[in-house]
Amino acid sequence: MKNILIVFSIFILMSCTDSSKFSSEKPTLNDYEIGEKWAWKWQRSVEGEIRAEGKDYQEVVKYKNTLGISYREDTLQKDTLKISTIINRKASKTPRYDWPLKVGKKWKYESEWENNEGTTGKTSQDVEVISFEELNVTAGKFMAYKIEYKGITTNSR
Repeated sequence: MKNILIVFSIFILMSCTDSSKFSSEKPTLNDYEIGEKWAWKWQRSVEGEIRAEGKDYQEVVKYKNTLGISYREDTLQKDTLKISTIINRKASKTPRYDWPLKVGKKWKYESEWENNEGTTGKTSQDVEVISFEELNVTAGKFMAYKIEYKGITTNSR
């Protein structure tokens, strides 16, 4: 088993342009529309050395008579899930996102997981909403929460 200290930041784009709005509630099914797409680049580093990087994509699609989110990494299709399943997950004491989001909010994120290659692991991270700032992306200018995750991942490899 190997312990890896992970520090990464994630931006959650918000369509509002009012920078005075510093709190956002969890999205509902009505907040999604068929055809919406998200794309982002990511990197994971250990002691300053980049160990992994890639591109992830999501798209809102019609799925099993409702709305779904189709996931893929680069050109590899991963999965499609019902949005209602995602937003109605059982509440966790250590969630990935702790709604409502607000600058300065802190929480603990813990997860046990298995990837498509059979590697199992545990993730434990301290999370903080660092800022709410304007971000320029290909689709335009958006207000985004910058969320920083710091912690350790242990895996079976």
